[in-house]
Amino acid sequence: MYFAGVTLISIVAAYFFTNGRLFDSTRVFVICTVWSMCIWFSQSLGNGYLIDSLDKRISWLHQPVKRLIIGFFAVVIYSFIAFQVVQISFEYFAFDYQQEDFFESEEFWSRFFASGRIAVMVSIGISTVMTAIGFLRGWKQAAVNAEVLKKEVVAQQYEALRSQMNPHFLFNS
Repeated sequence: MYFAGVTLISIVAAYFFTNGRLFDSTRVFVICTVWSMCIWFSQSLGNGYLIDSLDKRISWLHQPVKRLIIGFFAVVIYSFIAFQVVQISFEYFAFDYQQEDFFESEEFWSRFFASGRIAVMVSIGISTVMTAIGFLRGWKQAAVNAEVLKKEVVAQQYEALRSQMNPHFLFNS
């Protein structure tokens, strides 16, 4: 189901990024759809792993500001790097830009910075969503832990009262 969802989202995103020219040729369709799928997979899986790792190391409950700042910047930096790696790889391999001075050309750097602006905007959006998800998971876990603790306290109080009551009944009967 995840793969089907990413494929559908990738086709829609590729259609948007090609200004509606996605279906002009099979080559354009395949390259743009695979490019979009690589972006989606790298962003969703990589950021998911990053957020899960941060959630294990830095608690939302005990250090919310630290977790927010580190999580936000980690996701933005990862998203930017992952986006640029996919972008450069596709330009180099899929679009036949295999020339010796590929990284030295002015055209490469203008595309790099143009796509970099898009990557930063997308990264900030992803970071906001992933940070909110992580915060809500932490908040939910804290509420569950508090409820479990409350039940344990009530059970312990009940056991304490029961142990106090038993001797009275034994000696008064």
